[in-house]
Amino acid sequence: MKSILSLLIFIWFIQAQEINKIEEDRKFHNKNTLSINWISSLEKNIKRDFYINEYLKSNISPEESLKALALIDDMTNEIFLNFAKKFNHDETLAVAQCMQMENKYLIDSYANCIKVGLSIEDATRLSSIDIELIIQKISKKYPYFAKQLKVISSAIPFTLFFN
Repeated sequence: MKSILSLLIFIWFIQAQEINKIEEDRKFHNKNTLSINWISSLEKNIKRDFYINEYLKSNISPEESLKALALIDDMTNEIFLNFAKKFNHDETLAVAQCMQMENKYLIDSYANCIKVGLSIEDATRLSSIDIELIIQKISKKYPYFAKQLKVISSAIPFTLFFN
């Protein structure tokens, strides 16, 4: 028990040091001094992704946003949404809109939008009628996702997935 506690404290300490380094770097390099060359010189990790996200929030061109996207290590929703705003491409903006859409509006949307915007966790909060409507819309294009939705909406989900 003591070794587990010691390990957790050690991990917490390392994380705290990394957060302090990021905050120090952030104070040193404000948004105006961020450049794609400086960001690309950083090691590929969460720290670089943080600066890419900050860079995407600044006043940059669509071409610069595309260059920044190529440097991402771990794409998050926030980074993608910031990229979509800067890239200003119709299809990219449509995907971002679907990602931000509330479940009640997703139900009335099309299959691609539903697949992008609806997580399995969100689907567990929907009524069985809504899930059935969604399954009907997505079953041809996304059969595996439709099967997952059938499982979570069934009375006995453990037996349904393997049939």
